[in-house]
Amino acid sequence: MKPTTYAFRSLQTSSVLTNNSRDKTMSKILIVEDNEALADSVKDILEFDHHDVTAVTDGAIGLEYALTGSYDLIILDRQLPSLHGTEICSTLRDKGGQTPVLMLTGLSSVNQKVEGFDSGADDYLTKPFAMPELVMRVKALLKRPPIQKSDRLIVADIMLDTQSKTVTQSGETLRLKPLEFSVLEYFMMHPNKVIGAEELLKRVWKSENEASTDSVYTSINRLRKKLGPQADQLLQTVHGLGYKLVK
Repeated sequence: MKPTTYAFRSLQTSSVLTNNSRDKTMSKILIVEDNEALADSVKDILEFDHHDVTAVTDGAIGLEYALTGSYDLIILDRQLPSLHGTEICSTLRDKGGQTPVLMLTGLSSVNQKVEGFDSGADDYLTKPFAMPELVMRVKALLKRPPIQKSDRLIVADIMLDTQSKTVTQSGETLRLKPLEFSVLEYFMMHPNKVIGAEELLKRVWKSENEASTDSVYTSINRLRKKLGPQADQLLQTVHGLGYKLVK
C-alpha cells in the first residue's frame, strides 16, 4: 500500500493563506492527531496563517487539553491512541464544551460520518485531503458566532438550572432525585432527539452495578410521574428506539 501523502503549501494553498493573512486575526487552535507528520504540516500551515496552534498526539491528553484550555477550534483525528476522537468529542459536549470541532479521519462511510456528527463534531473531513480545503473549513468554522452558554435549560414549560441543580415546571419546583435530574438534564440538552437506553446508560449512569435497561425504564417512569399528567406527550416513547423530549 502506498503511504498517504498530503499536499502542503501548494500554489493554491499559498494563495488562500496570503488572502487570509491580511486579516492578522489570531485564533487558538488545538490539533489532536497521532500522525506527527500530518499534525506538523497542519500546525505549520495554520501558524503561517497567524493562528496560535497546539498539537498533541494522544487521545487522553487531547481530551485534557480540550477540557482545560480555551480554544477557538479543535481539529480532531478520529482514530487515536488511548481514546477515540468520537469519545473525546462526546465527552466535551456532555461537559458543556461548545468549541467547534473539525473531525479528520480515513473513515468515510455514511454511517461513520453520522457517528462523527452525532458525537458532536461540527464538520467532518476525510483523509486524504487537500490543504486548501482544510484551510477554508477552518476559516468557515472560526467565522461562526460563539454560542452563548447558559446555566439554564428550557424545554416546553420545564426550566432546569445546571448550577443550582433545581428544576421548575410552570413555575413550580420539582423535587427530583440525583439520577432523575441527570436523566432530565440529558434529555433537555438534546430536545427532540430520540435517545436509546444504551446511550442513557453510557452518558448518565455512573455505576455499572446499577446500569441496566430495567433501571432506565424505572427512572423514565418515575420522572414522568413527577412531570404531571401530560408527561407522556412531553417525554415520549419511540417504540423500538428509545425516548425523546418534545420541545
